[in-house]
Amino acid sequence: MQALKSKTIRFNIIMAGIESLHAGFQIMQPLLTQDTFILLTVAIGMVHSMGGVYLRTITDTALADK
Repeated sequence: MQALKSKTIRFNIIMAGIESLHAGFQIMQPLLTQDTFILLTVAIGMVHSMGGVYLRTITDTALADK
């Protein structure tokens, strides 16, 4: 599949999986302090957004050329 050659798409698929796991682990929220859980949630979102932007800025080859 041509789309899976894209680092950005692979990164977003991995991050979506991590975010899904995090959503499923909300049952662990009582084990963490509320502040820790919120920081973990924010950190996952920041890595996803900044990682995607970074990968888009370093892209110089069209997917069709790969």
